[in-house]
Amino acid sequence: MKLNPGLNPNNLQIGQRICIPEGTTPPKQCPTGSFSYTIKSGDTLYNLAIKYNTTVEAIMKLNPGINPNNLQIGQVICIPQGTTPPRQCPTGSFPYTIKSGDTLYKLAITY
Repeated sequence: MKLNPGLNPNNLQIGQRICIPEGTTPPKQCPTGSFSYTIKSGDTLYNLAIKYNTTVEAIMKLNPGINPNNLQIGQVICIPQGTTPPRQCPTGSFPYTIKSGDTLYKLAITY
């Protein structure tokens, strides 16, 4: 809650990005000018390219070996920053995108 002022723990929204304190599981490190993104159900590289104002080719270049036809839910990839940057989290934390069924309690246990 301290890292996310104004967050209503009783009203988490699917797709909402929050900050989670870094723990024993470090997030994927992406190059400067990009950010990590966790694949959700229904995601395609095309949809992500549109959402983040980039191209499928640019996403694939940042993620060598990625199979665009076999994205896995929970897979972490790098997305080039376009005109829609993700919420910036303070040092010592990382961004997390709320998924269906998430609660702050479950996230606290996971991380």
